[in-house]
Amino acid sequence: MSEAIGNSHSAVLHYVDLMPTEMVERRVQLKKLLERYPVAIPVTEAANFLEMKEEGLRKSLLQGMCPFGFAYKNGERAAYKIPGDTFLSWFSAGSC
Repeated sequence: MSEAIGNSHSAVLHYVDLMPTEMVERRVQLKKLLERYPVAIPVTEAANFLEMKEEGLRKSLLQGMCPFGFAYKNGERAAYKIPGDTFLSWFSAGSC
């Protein structure tokens, strides 16, 4: 009986085989982004990857609304940090 089950499932699908091409391409883009910026991703690059305005991402970071990064104000200036490993974990949260 188990032999029949094994034979009927002989074509093993990998997780990426189930993804639409666009999703696979986004993961390739993310890999390239992390190869360029393995420690911290610049806000401009993260905003481009997320297809959003840089100013919107900066405001979200300052308000503490981004689970993948943080920001702080020092007088009139602000500093932003998006750790590469945190960004990867956040982006991959729904993946197996």
